[in-house]
Amino acid sequence: MLDRLEEGAWPLDLIDEILVFGSYARGALNPSDVDLVVEHRRDDRLTSEFLHALSYGRDPSASMKRALKGNSRGLQIHFGERKTLEAEGFELTLLWTRGELVDAARTRLAAITPDPEAGRAPRDHMIEAFDGAGSCACWARPGSARPSPSTPPHAALVSCCHWTSGPFRRQRTCAPPSTRH
Repeated sequence: MLDRLEEGAWPLDLIDEILVFGSYARGALNPSDVDLVVEHRRDDRLTSEFLHALSYGRDPSASMKRALKGNSRGLQIHFGERKTLEAEGFELTLLWTRGELVDAARTRLAAITPDPEAGRAPRDHMIEAFDGAGSCACWARPGSARPSPSTPPHAALVSCCHWTSGPFRRQRTCAPPSTRH
């Protein structure tokens, strides 16, 4: 990613700042990914691509992600979320800022102290609407009469379902989403 950034081709020339956070920034020895915050400006071309992607149900940040990541799968990029993440208490570490040489980012990466105790952060936040639903949620597309245990796009929580097994069959019992179990 840093080599790509150093080339400075569009849309990477719009990036103002890259910060790292999460287990990698805390020095985890085996992080599952590297979490990045990317702050960038927008030009007419990026705005046009963003709107076009949205209108066709595609990822509006795809061109910026592709330019940064290439085929790498280990980067999780959060665009324009610095203030939100800081407000939520995430510790962000500056990796690179506009005007610096990319070597400064490499130096900052090398300065992250390995910590065998650093691991994945606890994941216990639950969206309030799903509180109590756990893994029993059933979903339905708007206008659909049949709930599904999978989560399709543009779905709404329609019931809370539990599977019970009997000697001859599995049975699903459902309750409205407002019912807590």
